[in-house]
Amino acid sequence: MNHFIKPAAQDKGEATPVYGNAGITALVKLMEDAGCEKANVVAHILGGGAPEGERSPTLGERNVAAAREALSRRQITILAEDTGGPLGRKIVFDTGTGELAVLKTTNVRTGDWYA
Repeated sequence: MNHFIKPAAQDKGEATPVYGNAGITALVKLMEDAGCEKANVVAHILGGGAPEGERSPTLGERNVAAAREALSRRQITILAEDTGGPLGRKIVFDTGTGELAVLKTTNVRTGDWYA
């Protein structure tokens, strides 16, 4: 799972996983180093929402575009997308089974994340 805040680092000195292009590159490298075969790697793109009234292209839209471009460049199949809109998303991902649940909400509370 890669949760990034900004679409692309402008130079290598700032290329950390906070940026989509650097984060996806780092995640793919970690998977390859762990022995994953590229043919078995797939992706979902989730998020990219924006508060109502934010002008297009929103940061969320730019992040989604960066994810699509980075995955396409690496020939990684995108299985599904749930992007855009004014609602926040809570994502539950089971790394053992690959099952994914996306819950949309108007209010994300800290207590919802930590037991």
